[in-house]
Amino acid sequence: MQDTGHAAASDFENKVVSAVGEAFNNVAIHGYANRAAGDVELEFEVVNNVLWIRLADTGKGYEPTTAPRPDLGSLPESHMGLFIIDSFMDEVSYRRADVAGGRNVLTLKKRLSG
Repeated sequence: MQDTGHAAASDFENKVVSAVGEAFNNVAIHGYANRAAGDVELEFEVVNNVLWIRLADTGKGYEPTTAPRPDLGSLPESHMGLFIIDSFMDEVSYRRADVAGGRNVLTLKKRLSG
């Protein structure tokens, strides 16, 4: 007999860890590319059975609506980060810094099961 509660928790954890890892890598690799190293602030909060995760940075921002979607039929090995984040989280929002030295903020939302 399979423990479905453990499997559901493991799936939840895998999705959250993958999404946060991809988001962090995007900031580190793309946000701070050709720039001085910078910080990434991570904030985790659980409110009303919802996990909120916020990543804030002062790196180069991006426009998520213009990022091309990967061609999954071609089995790409790169450019999957935003797709993974969007697929694994319930909601994703991004606010690009509107002034130099401001903070970009990526907010991820995942409902807790049960």
